Amino acid sequence: MANVLPIVTITSPAEASTVANQTITGTVSSGGAAAVVGQTVTLTDNGTTIGTAVVQADGSFSASVTLTNQGTNAIVATVTDSYGNTGTSAAVVDTLGNV
Repeated sequence: MANVLPIVTITSPAEASTVANQTITGTVSSGGAAAVVGQTVTLTDNGTTIGTAVVQADGSFSASVTLTNQGTNAIVATVTDSYGNTGTSAAVVDTLGNV
């Protein structure tokens, strides 16, 4: 099916921390026949791009990012499959205290 969206999930837990450098992990699976392996996942924080990662053969991704906002950081992962369908994860909220 050409119009089935990829399924994107951030698996790293939401956390409250005073450490701005975080590792965001997750998984991507194809919603249909389109390829997702090798595609680029874009990570955004409140709409601003903070990093990218490549989907591995097992569907996983991992990226080291730096949170730039004190307080609430809503991290979202987005990927476009080989058919041009874009999938977006639910937001994971990390709270950054004073660093």
